[in-house]
Amino acid sequence: MLGLRRTSCLILIPALAWGLCSASADATSPSPTLRLDEPTAVRLALENTLTIKLGLLRREADRFSLRVARQELGPRIDLQATTGRADSRTQIEDIDPIETDRRTTTSFGPQASWRIPTGGKFAYSWDSSLFLSQYRIDDFRSNPTPAIDTGWTISFSQPLLRGGGLTVGRSNLQEAQIYDRISELNLQSTVIDAVNDVIYAYRDYVKAREAVAISRQSLGRGQRTLEVSRELLDAGRISRSEVTQAQADVADRELTVINAVNSEDASRLTLARLLDQASDVEFAIEVPQNVNRVTANFATAIALAYQNRTDLNASLLDGEAAQLGLEVARNGPGANTSRTVEVPRHPEH
Repeated sequence: MLGLRRTSCLILIPALAWGLCSASADATSPSPTLRLDEPTAVRLALENTLTIKLGLLRREADRFSLRVARQELGPRIDLQATTGRADSRTQIEDIDPIETDRRTTTSFGPQASWRIPTGGKFAYSWDSSLFLSQYRIDDFRSNPTPAIDTGWTISFSQPLLRGGGLTVGRSNLQEAQIYDRISELNLQSTVIDAVNDVIYAYRDYVKAREAVAISRQSLGRGQRTLEVSRELLDAGRISRSEVTQAQADVADRELTVINAVNSEDASRLTLARLLDQASDVEFAIEVPQNVNRVTANFATAIALAYQNRTDLNASLLDGEAAQLGLEVARNGPGANTSRTVEVPRHPEH
């Protein structure tokens, strides 16, 4: 028992020492540094943002809905096959032999249909049936007697009043195309919002970093002013109240530095979260020296907004879908199921 305790201690002591060394190494290990400029930030946002990944998954689901709507107007082929067996037994009296009549039926055949954009439908079916009849009395069994029945049917139906016409016949496909376009605009809006958030966070971090540098320079000037004030006080050139004022000014600038550092750290954490990076990452920001100036007048800005705003274009497409649903409700064979879509909205910055 003593030997086991001594062995356990010998095992636990190196493990404890290794854990303490690992903890101290993690505490003293430097934080990872990521060299970052604005294009790199946008690229990382497109690769790592979870909202963009979710938007891509929704886009795939909407593409599948459009594919299903397109297949409604294409040819459809089905193959059906059935088989069955029926036995009938007959015995007039107890002394008479049992007569058994067995019938086996097997049928198979393809069926094809094609729905056209005018609301009409072609249908074709071909059926082939095989009958086997076998008679049995006690130990006597007759040979199976086959019989084959084959036939085909072709038909065409076209609604003339309600449910007819290109508008109603193509309504499902047109509606699916409209909502597919809205889904694409939703994905564009998601990407735009993610890129905008990263750009604003990147610039906020740059401003916060510059604010820290400015506040530290201001603190340095205040400390030099305090030193000069103390020398002037020793020389009898100024009063002690002026030195006290310089000390208060230095304390105020120290508080400004602390607030600026906190703002810089908060901006860094926001940028790291948007880029899906570790919380202790440090950014080595590369700021371009020359910035191209963009000039645009009000008319050009309005024209670009009407052309590129995803929420506006999605609202217009949603209006087209509502108008199509009204036409189907007036002329369609039955009620049309309404769909609810999410119109993309741009946040105000």
